[in-house]
Amino acid sequence: MNLPATKENWRRYLIERRDGMEKTHRQAAHGTCSQFLSELISPKADMTIAVYAAMGTELDPAPFVEICWKVGARVVFPQTRFENRTCRLYFSPTTTWAALIPTRRGLREPAGIDAVVPAEIDLMVIPGLGFDLRGARLGYGAACYDHFLADPTVTAKRVGIGYQVCIVDHLPTESHDQFMDYVVTEQRVYDINRG
Repeated sequence: MNLPATKENWRRYLIERRDGMEKTHRQAAHGTCSQFLSELISPKADMTIAVYAAMGTELDPAPFVEICWKVGARVVFPQTRFENRTCRLYFSPTTTWAALIPTRRGLREPAGIDAVVPAEIDLMVIPGLGFDLRGARLGYGAACYDHFLADPTVTAKRVGIGYQVCIVDHLPTESHDQFMDYVVTEQRVYDINRG
């Protein structure tokens, strides 16, 4: 099988793989992946955890978010802003799904900007179209997470989540690409630093 050479071709390939999964498998994966996340992270009330609201067929961390809210962790969701043609993320606390509003780009984000200081985030659950065994992540191409993670004050553990069918041996990377500490799928946890 010929694998894609460019990031754009990889994006198409990984979206096709993700969208080609049985709906029942995708739905079951949300719960299984969230269970793995809970076991890996052990959310606590004194933690600030960055998550996201899934769109389309993305792996949905909602069951994990519910666990975080239940234990009293501060859960923050991204807000996307384009400043000088660069995508910037700000993370604001939210305690209910109802506090998230749809944006023009189809995302669900907190209504107002009440952003936390990046250094306050203990752990980030990061979506991706795909990940490789080195912890490289391929997103939609705006580099929003890459810009945020490049900030030297961001010390949070980076946990990428995605479907097992979107884990590959090697993705193309560029100098600005940021890597994950862990990758979690519905089948297993990859500890990138330990192999």
